[in-house]
Amino acid sequence: MNLQEIPTPAFMIELSVLRRNLDFMKSRADTLGVKLRPHTKTHKTREIALLQMDSTRSITVSTLAEAEFFFQAGITDITYAVPVFPDKLDRISQLVRLGADLKILVDHPSVLDFLGKKSKEKGTELKTLIKIDCGYGRAGLSPQSEAAFRMAVEMHESNHLSLQGVLTHAGQSYSCKNIKEISQVASDERRAVISFSEKIKGSGIPCPIISVGSTPTATHAESLDGVTELRPGCYIFHDKFQADIGTCSLEDCAASVLAGIIGVYPERNQFMVDTGALALSKDPGPTHLDQLQTYGIVRGCRDLYVSSISQEHGIITGTRPIDFSIFRIGKKVSIIPNHCCLASALFPEYYVIQEQEVTDTWKPVRGW
Repeated sequence: MNLQEIPTPAFMIELSVLRRNLDFMKSRADTLGVKLRPHTKTHKTREIALLQMDSTRSITVSTLAEAEFFFQAGITDITYAVPVFPDKLDRISQLVRLGADLKILVDHPSVLDFLGKKSKEKGTELKTLIKIDCGYGRAGLSPQSEAAFRMAVEMHESNHLSLQGVLTHAGQSYSCKNIKEISQVASDERRAVISFSEKIKGSGIPCPIISVGSTPTATHAESLDGVTELRPGCYIFHDKFQADIGTCSLEDCAASVLAGIIGVYPERNQFMVDTGALALSKDPGPTHLDQLQTYGIVRGCRDLYVSSISQEHGIITGTRPIDFSIFRIGKKVSIIPNHCCLASALFPEYYVIQEQEVTDTWKPVRGW
């Protein structure tokens, strides 16, 4: 099957670019002296997870459905990187009983009571990581928090919980404007977990895992001294957002959405595609940058961008006159989305492309 035979809209992966991105991040982890624990939420596929792991075979997930899916694929070392909701503890305990080396996040003292009771009830030791806020402001505790320190002491002394270490995520790196700013956020990210780990280790509490991760900071960190592992996610695909803030180039974008042209409007220098919010998402991209807002860009044509979207429609506008002899009804275009994680989540399967031919289809896990 070639590209013209793929029904639109479709999510496509350029395998050669994907492999290049995988190799780059493995090399970064080696250079920085840390273990690579990639975040699989971007793709949620067995095939990519097996390609992106290093020899430690360790991954990060954002849903229990992912944890169960990858465990069935033979991957046992898993960090569930979302603060746990109590009604998920039965499924967590089941994975542990089956042999999963599953780590869960905590960032509030009240959660420890739920965890302790469930661990005792099920006869399973639950492994935990304390979530530290390094400046993102979404989840986690300050590295100076007395509550975080008391939680560490309580878990260390518990007969049912096993504190494995600390974890943070520098999501604020997505608000950076350039590489210099990203490097500073990476330094802040490292400093936050190192300062807290040193505090608890100074009180005799082991802290074997010191975990950081975001694709921008993983790409531009100058040092990760003292950190043990790295958890980037969207680097496998990259997207327009990452290119805009300086994490990658558009040539590094392995994923795109194939769209069919269903209308042409020369009088306003636009054409319409059958690809809207339910294929590209409504992520507006890096609105903090002083640039044209788009919902994606046509691969290979930087002057063509998705200027507006509705549920099933997208309008593509040109910054220069569009050649409507090329971009006509019935033709297809490939769109690099703003946010690869959200775009990929909208499709039941991915088409794997090599030299303009479909060589495979990969099916991601869905649900929570």
